[in-house]
Amino acid sequence: SSYANTVLQIFCRNGKHKSMSIAQKHVVITRTVAQAQPFVDALVAQHAIPIVYPCLDIVPLLTTPQLHTLVSQIFMGRYDWLFITSANAVRVLHQQCHECEIDWVIPAHMRIAAVGKQTAQAIQDTWQCTVDLVSHAQTASALVTALSTYMPRHVCWLSTSQADDHFCKSRMTVDRIDVYESMTSQ
Repeated sequence: SSYANTVLQIFCRNGKHKSMSIAQKHVVITRTVAQAQPFVDALVAQHAIPIVYPCLDIVPLLTTPQLHTLVSQIFMGRYDWLFITSANAVRVLHQQCHECEIDWVIPAHMRIAAVGKQTAQAIQDTWQCTVDLVSHAQTASALVTALSTYMPRHVCWLSTSQADDHFCKSRMTVDRIDVYESMTSQ
């Protein structure tokens, strides 16, 4: 992924030298197993020795009935904006819909806001749809500020259970749906 390559480029920079070789060096990747592969590939391409040691697990939170309710509310037009805070939320929701044999297609009336370019890319890659608003800063509060200029009627906020409530001071009607939580790996 471009993110893994960017991280690798930053990692290889060394003050006085344009770059240093990481060939034959052991590099620990602490990302989740699902997120580690692009880093493994980028490191192997540089002849480094990747060690995958995930420190977090992404744990889905929605039950099948909750998932059915969410999808039906989205298709019935309850929300005009979908606010997604991370690529993890996209991956978890997509995986759960697939496991429950639920077709997840973003309705034409729905507008989508994403925190950061990675989340926007995950949305586009997963659901082949346009993201209407992407925060320039990698924070939910930056996206809430940008979203407020659109004056949404009703927002569906898909997030992690650990996220702060960035909407509490806004005048938007928001339904927060905790899609996943990050747990320390065992």
